Amino acid sequence: MSFVKVAAISDLWDGEMKPCIVAGRKVLLVRIEGEVYAYDDRCAHLGVPLSEGRLDQGVLTCSAHHYQYDARSGHGLNPKSVHLLSHSVRTEQGHILVEVSAKTREKPSAASDSAPEPVECAPQTKPDRVGPVLEIGETAQAIIAAIRELNADVTIVDKGAYARVLVPTKCIVTRESIERLLGRPFCLPGDLEIVMPSFKGALAVTEGQAVWSTGARR
Repeated sequence: MSFVKVAAISDLWDGEMKPCIVAGRKVLLVRIEGEVYAYDDRCAHLGVPLSEGRLDQGVLTCSAHHYQYDARSGHGLNPKSVHLLSHSVRTEQGHILVEVSAKTREKPSAASDSAPEPVECAPQTKPDRVGPVLEIGETAQAIIAAIRELNADVTIVDKGAYARVLVPTKCIVTRESIERLLGRPFCLPGDLEIVMPSFKGALAVTEGQAVWSTGARR
């Protein structure tokens, strides 16, 4: 048995889930109130990936037939007769590690002498998403509206007091667009920093625009 590094803790926020591959097996990471849990990324009903469903207030819901599970234990809530296959997790030096055991590793076919697939983090079928985290208010709403105007495929994750804005690969917003929607002058980077406690990606700011692109998160 061994623990394998699969993701950075900073990439998984409270109330979020993240699919990964561990030795060729699809695993779903879930973070609830600072604790990280790992399960096979498949519903106990028909094997549909749970990462395609939703996580809300500690409840995992499958997108297919709405089977629900307690994200902390993997036990079924609706129906109660089902449960998820869990994997041991620990955190170390800012990273999430999942235990890889004989049961977790997928066996190679008899016709193949190749070793199991190496561990890799989330499948690269989708580009990394970047963007700001904004404290909700009049200014933040104007920034979000401007981002929606200037970028495609914008996702807003509502966290109540703040919102996480995510755009594939590159997120751009201009001072001009914010001022037009806000109805008053807006200063970059000063006014942005007031409402942006964090962000994901590498940030480059000039007096005229702010750009978040694929890179390290602050």
